[in-house]
Amino acid sequence: MLLALRSMLSLRFRRLTAAVLLTAGLAAPGALLADSDATVIQRGLLPEKDGRWGLGVGLRMEETPYRGQSAIVDLLPILSYEGNRAYLRGTRGGFVLVDRERFKLEAIGHFRLARYTGESGTYLAGMLREQSFDAGLNAIFPTRIGDFSVEALTDVSNTHKGEELSLGWARTFGSGRLRWRPSLSLNRFSKDLANYYYGVRPGEARSDRPAYTAGASTNLRMGVHATWQLTPNGYLYGAIGGNRFDDEIGQSPIVHRQFVFTAFAGYMYRFGNGSGPAETDNVGPLAGDGRWSLRVARGWNAEASLLGIIPGGDLTLSPERTGVSSFELGKLLDERFMGWPVDIWVKGAYKRYLEQGLQPDFNGGALYIKAFYHFPWSKYVKTRFGLGEGLSYVEQIPSLERQSIEQKNPNTSKLLNYLDVSIDMSVGDLLRVKRLENTFLGFAVIHRSGVFGFSDLFGAVNGGSNYNSVYVETLF
Repeated sequence: MLLALRSMLSLRFRRLTAAVLLTAGLAAPGALLADSDATVIQRGLLPEKDGRWGLGVGLRMEETPYRGQSAIVDLLPILSYEGNRAYLRGTRGGFVLVDRERFKLEAIGHFRLARYTGESGTYLAGMLREQSFDAGLNAIFPTRIGDFSVEALTDVSNTHKGEELSLGWARTFGSGRLRWRPSLSLNRFSKDLANYYYGVRPGEARSDRPAYTAGASTNLRMGVHATWQLTPNGYLYGAIGGNRFDDEIGQSPIVHRQFVFTAFAGYMYRFGNGSGPAETDNVGPLAGDGRWSLRVARGWNAEASLLGIIPGGDLTLSPERTGVSSFELGKLLDERFMGWPVDIWVKGAYKRYLEQGLQPDFNGGALYIKAFYHFPWSKYVKTRFGLGEGLSYVEQIPSLERQSIEQKNPNTSKLLNYLDVSIDMSVGDLLRVKRLENTFLGFAVIHRSGVFGFSDLFGAVNGGSNYNSVYVETLF
């Protein structure tokens, strides 16, 4: 069943995996331990089906099972969404296929935070393992004593080419401000999955690191997740737990502990009031019917760093003239945020990277939350300054981005932090054409980076790329 599921899903997702599922800290260079669910916001800990988006940040601490590697402390951005059918909960997202009282079935996607790059001088020197994006089905059986689940995942990113089958139990306790959810699961790794992360290939073997082929393994995962509602919109989130690997993994020469501990703590702000479209008093520069936005943009690779462009004003383009074209759809989350002249939007983007013959063109995507500040003169000419934060995923590493990164470190990552900084003006106000008053012409700097190498979620990448772009955006 898993092989059939993998072949069906990989064709659709491999071209553009939705690794925008997610999102500066102190990262131990070179390793990230085996995957845990600490960065997943568990079902039942946030109000469900209220249509609200959340943006937060969290600090993750994890031990590593790998020999010669220290524990990791990592600061991660977190995105969340709770809709009637779809949800996004940190490093996991899903779509509800069946929603009954005693049975639920979900199509799910999960970003597997398991990777390491063997730095020179370490025990893992010369070894490289990457993160994966897995997708599959999750069947949930709610009962009086908790939720039982059966989950099947397969690698659609073509990284480890394996599968995972899990049997789990979890139960939500508490009400009001505090909710907590203990969980327990048995996780069966296929041979391909286990051997990719814990095996040693013949070409990687040396006298103190013999070749090793890990077989299929059954592992135990346990944890407790909790949320505390500080304000109507603000939540604290925390998790503690651990993974116990079986002997098939434990006997690998690169593994030095079979039980690893993990912890996560963070804060999240959820936008809106959960009752539908954002409220407005219909006065001032923010008034209007536009709850959705459509943006078309064309950008070119910039030679300067982000600080060189903003506020340095260096708009020099790379001589190779590589670039990106994008199509974005946005939804208004909050108008006059906290009484300020600020709109909050969530935006999803499809991007086509144009490599000018350096390598084949390829696809990418971004998911981010963006704030627009309206300048005081907007009652005459609507003028907005925008700042967006989120995640960017690409099928291939842009050629000039790779050059920039490899000048600083050997790591690269398809998933990176995403910034969108823009300024625009109303075309209708400029031309005195009423029907175009909610159409904006603007300039944006699009930034992909690994947050100075501080985040293992982004592959411990130090460096990135910038694109100077022009765009037209209309609200409707």
